[in-house]
Amino acid sequence: MDLKYSKVEGELGRKVDDLFGDDSALMEVQPGNILVPPKFQKFADRLLNMEVRPDDVWLVAYPRTGSSWTQEMIWCIGNDLNFQRASKLIYLRAPVFEFTSMFSKDSSGITSLIGETIDLVERMPSPRFIKSYLPRELLPRQLEVVKPKIIYVYRDPKEVAPSYYDFCRLVHDLDGPFEDFCELFLNSKVPMGPFWKHVLGFWKMRDEPNVLFLRYEDIAKVDIELKIVKAIRKKMIFSLKLSTIFIQY
Repeated sequence: MDLKYSKVEGELGRKVDDLFGDDSALMEVQPGNILVPPKFQKFADRLLNMEVRPDDVWLVAYPRTGSSWTQEMIWCIGNDLNFQRASKLIYLRAPVFEFTSMFSKDSSGITSLIGETIDLVERMPSPRFIKSYLPRELLPRQLEVVKPKIIYVYRDPKEVAPSYYDFCRLVHDLDGPFEDFCELFLNSKVPMGPFWKHVLGFWKMRDEPNVLFLRYEDIAKVDIELKIVKAIRKKMIFSLKLSTIFIQY
């Protein structure tokens, strides 16, 4: 599969340059329709061709859909509630796979803490817990063949948009009013591209045995403590007290 890159043209293209800066030189990549910095091209082949392991656990989501909260729950459940290890930075325990390729101006400082993320993921021992914001078309090809565990989190786009605006200010150096960003979001001209296309790519996989499709609002409404206890009850070794510590954590 060949990737094709192009500048966003017209009024929307000018608005992209105004908000994200001319020097960011964001380009639209096909397939996927996401906006990427020039350095993405250097990492694209590694992203698409990375080896996937059968015991991988992938959390995939559009940005600002509750993925950090969900990733912590998944990691802790998958690691027997090891809170000593959980004190380590989540970006090291469950790296955002494409982080290095996507963020040219990371004001959060995460990049300097964790290093090159594809290399980090490749060196991790199994089972790996991996997070990605990429659409289905740009994830490793082996995901469709090896079929590791994939958890996808969805959230109401009305809640996503303002939160994603803040996220882009932090990691994409966005500078401009929310109203302009919202126009780009509604026209699918933001870094992670079309919201509904991203969601529907995984919605179509929801009945596959290795895929769990979660809605953020459903998780938030449920008694979380009870939900976690039920999720780990098969292990038969964790007490209610430990699950309470998890909630506090």
